[in-house]
Amino acid sequence: MTPRRAAELTVRGSARRAHEVYHRLPVAARLRLELAAAVRPEALRDQIRYEAAHGEPPVVVDGRRHYAGFPAFRDARLGLPDELFLLREEPVFEAAPPLNPAQQLWRVAVPEQLRRRLRRHPAWRRLANSVSAGRG
Repeated sequence: MTPRRAAELTVRGSARRAHEVYHRLPVAARLRLELAAAVRPEALRDQIRYEAAHGEPPVVVDGRRHYAGFPAFRDARLGLPDELFLLREEPVFEAAPPLNPAQQLWRVAVPEQLRRRLRRHPAWRRLANSVSAGRG
């Protein structure tokens, strides 16, 4: 591998890591970075004032996606993408139903490693799966 190729791979890897870190930032921090990068000082000032006055923004639900409801969200003047305000990348699922008494007893009385081993044996698999209902 040539030094030039190694440098290219390093730059690509750094860009990928920077992208991952960027998307782990809170929405407010990403929004401030985008407004600063776009050289929008008035919008950045408004954003900082809003955060100081109101704290957490309301949540805007659009289908299965949740967005931070900052004033800049879907503001045509700024033209910022909705993904910038996205609170969750994964879809929202409803809570699982509570465990019945047999499932609770199974989880408390039988260690997890043993439950896994029992599921591997055909004779016990049906019992293990019916009691645990597919949960650990």
